[in-house]
Amino acid sequence: MLESRLLNKDEYPLFSCSDIQTLLKHFLPRRDVTVEEVLRQMDVRHRKRQSSIDSARRKQRKKQSGHGDLQS
Repeated sequence: MLESRLLNKDEYPLFSCSDIQTLLKHFLPRRDVTVEEVLRQMDVRHRKRQSSIDSARRKQRKKQSGHGDLQS
């Protein structure tokens, strides 16, 4: 899984083990889901994950700037 993540880090910087599992589920003979649908679902997860990362950064910056005001 690590090798797959490293090989795809430029095109999919948030590529995760969960994404790899999803792709394997698609390509292993079990489900009738198109490649486009798998990639769409992965893109949705990546956007949600990036939004969560951005939100955490904003909260951290706000918290840090609030501590600076208390020290003044």
